Amino acid sequence: MIIKASHIVLDLETRSTKPNAIVASIGAVAISPDLQLLTNEFHIPLAQNLQFPRHEDPDTMRWWAEQSTEARYASIMAAQTVLPSQALRDFAAWVASVADPEKVKVWGNGSVFDNVILRSLYDTFDQQPPWEWRFDRDMRTILDLHPTAKDVGDFVGVKHIAIDDARHEAKQLVKALSLHQSLSAKGAL
Repeated sequence: MIIKASHIVLDLETRSTKPNAIVASIGAVAISPDLQLLTNEFHIPLAQNLQFPRHEDPDTMRWWAEQSTEARYASIMAAQTVLPSQALRDFAAWVASVADPEKVKVWGNGSVFDNVILRSLYDTFDQQPPWEWRFDRDMRTILDLHPTAKDVGDFVGVKHIAIDDARHEAKQLVKALSLHQSLSAKGAL
């Protein structure tokens, strides 16, 4: 029997912080109902020059210039990219393969960042996002409620590579949800 994810942690690398930002790459990690990281992950760099008229911000691009070479070449300077419309279809197919799109909770880092930007990109390409809007979730909020969940050991990989960030955030989410369940079971919530 295939275990379907109940949570997906989403991380985007973008050329702006606006809701209509150009998306450079998408990374995502699936989490099972029993809070185990699933091995099936998603990472794809997108062709950015084909996302007109989406937004690019000079401040964000200056920030990217200060990031590691590895991070830049995994996203904003990626040599091998996928057409945005195809990347969105690929992500939708991945979500359907690991989760029930009508039930999975999708966690982004910030209530107005990852999920909002990806939904906007789906709108730009006249496609339907592969999860229900009512299951948008925010990593920052749950980590504010359970700050000890931020400590999951050293960061593995390269910061600002979407899949590496998603893996780290998925570990934090598992810890936060475990703490939350433990407190709920004790009647402390």
